[in-house]
Amino acid sequence: MAILFISCSQASSVTDLERYQLQGNVLCTTVRSEDGSSYTAWFGKNGMLDSLIQESLTDTLSSIYHYNKKGHLQELSIYRPDRHYEGYYLYQYNGDVLERYTLFGWDLQAIFEWRFDVENGRQTRCRFYNEGALVSTTEYSYGEKVKTERVFDIEGQPCGEITYRYRDAYRIESICSEDVDIHITYGNDLLPQTSLGGLVAPDGEIAAAKGERISYSYETDPNGNWISRIENYSSGATKTINRTIIYR
Repeated sequence: MAILFISCSQASSVTDLERYQLQGNVLCTTVRSEDGSSYTAWFGKNGMLDSLIQESLTDTLSSIYHYNKKGHLQELSIYRPDRHYEGYYLYQYNGDVLERYTLFGWDLQAIFEWRFDVENGRQTRCRFYNEGALVSTTEYSYGEKVKTERVFDIEGQPCGEITYRYRDAYRIESICSEDVDIHITYGNDLLPQTSLGGLVAPDGEIAAAKGERISYSYETDPNGNWISRIENYSSGATKTINRTIIYR
């Protein structure tokens, strides 16, 4: 398992600014990594993403975010540098809870679709489709700051189980399954302080890093946002990530 995309299964007041470890009246931030990749995220006044530009040595993608009247993400469009249409995600809700989202390709045909059962304001089940064919079903159960996902194939046979333990609405303290064992601690500033078995990215995503214990240290600006982060790995490697922040 390379990357785990973490998202809340029900409505919350968490903003994209918080997920990106930012606070204050931020207009945009650019994050550059030592491998030459970078991204620039632009935020609206509500703290949600307006656009995201991701660059690597070989590719560039631009994502544009659109919201409905309730402030929920409704459409995410993806383009290449020549404005060639790469595809888009369309989101549908049951009240405030995400009920369905679909990835359409450049030809506007549905490629992947996720359909959720919603009960008492929570997602309880997800059916994943590839070009209209059912691939898997995931069942969700909840405890106090805990969410467990159980995955079944099209014949109903179990494929795996993973449990997330949360510190709060979006910060993960642990992710555990048969193949993954990740534990994260946070400092007084609620930034990641250490992680075992995984790496917490600046945008809130968590990537598996088996056998690694990583400690994080930061240099901050006058607004309290970090502009440089040093990752020290138990293997002896060190990685520095710098980011530029523009305020309104």
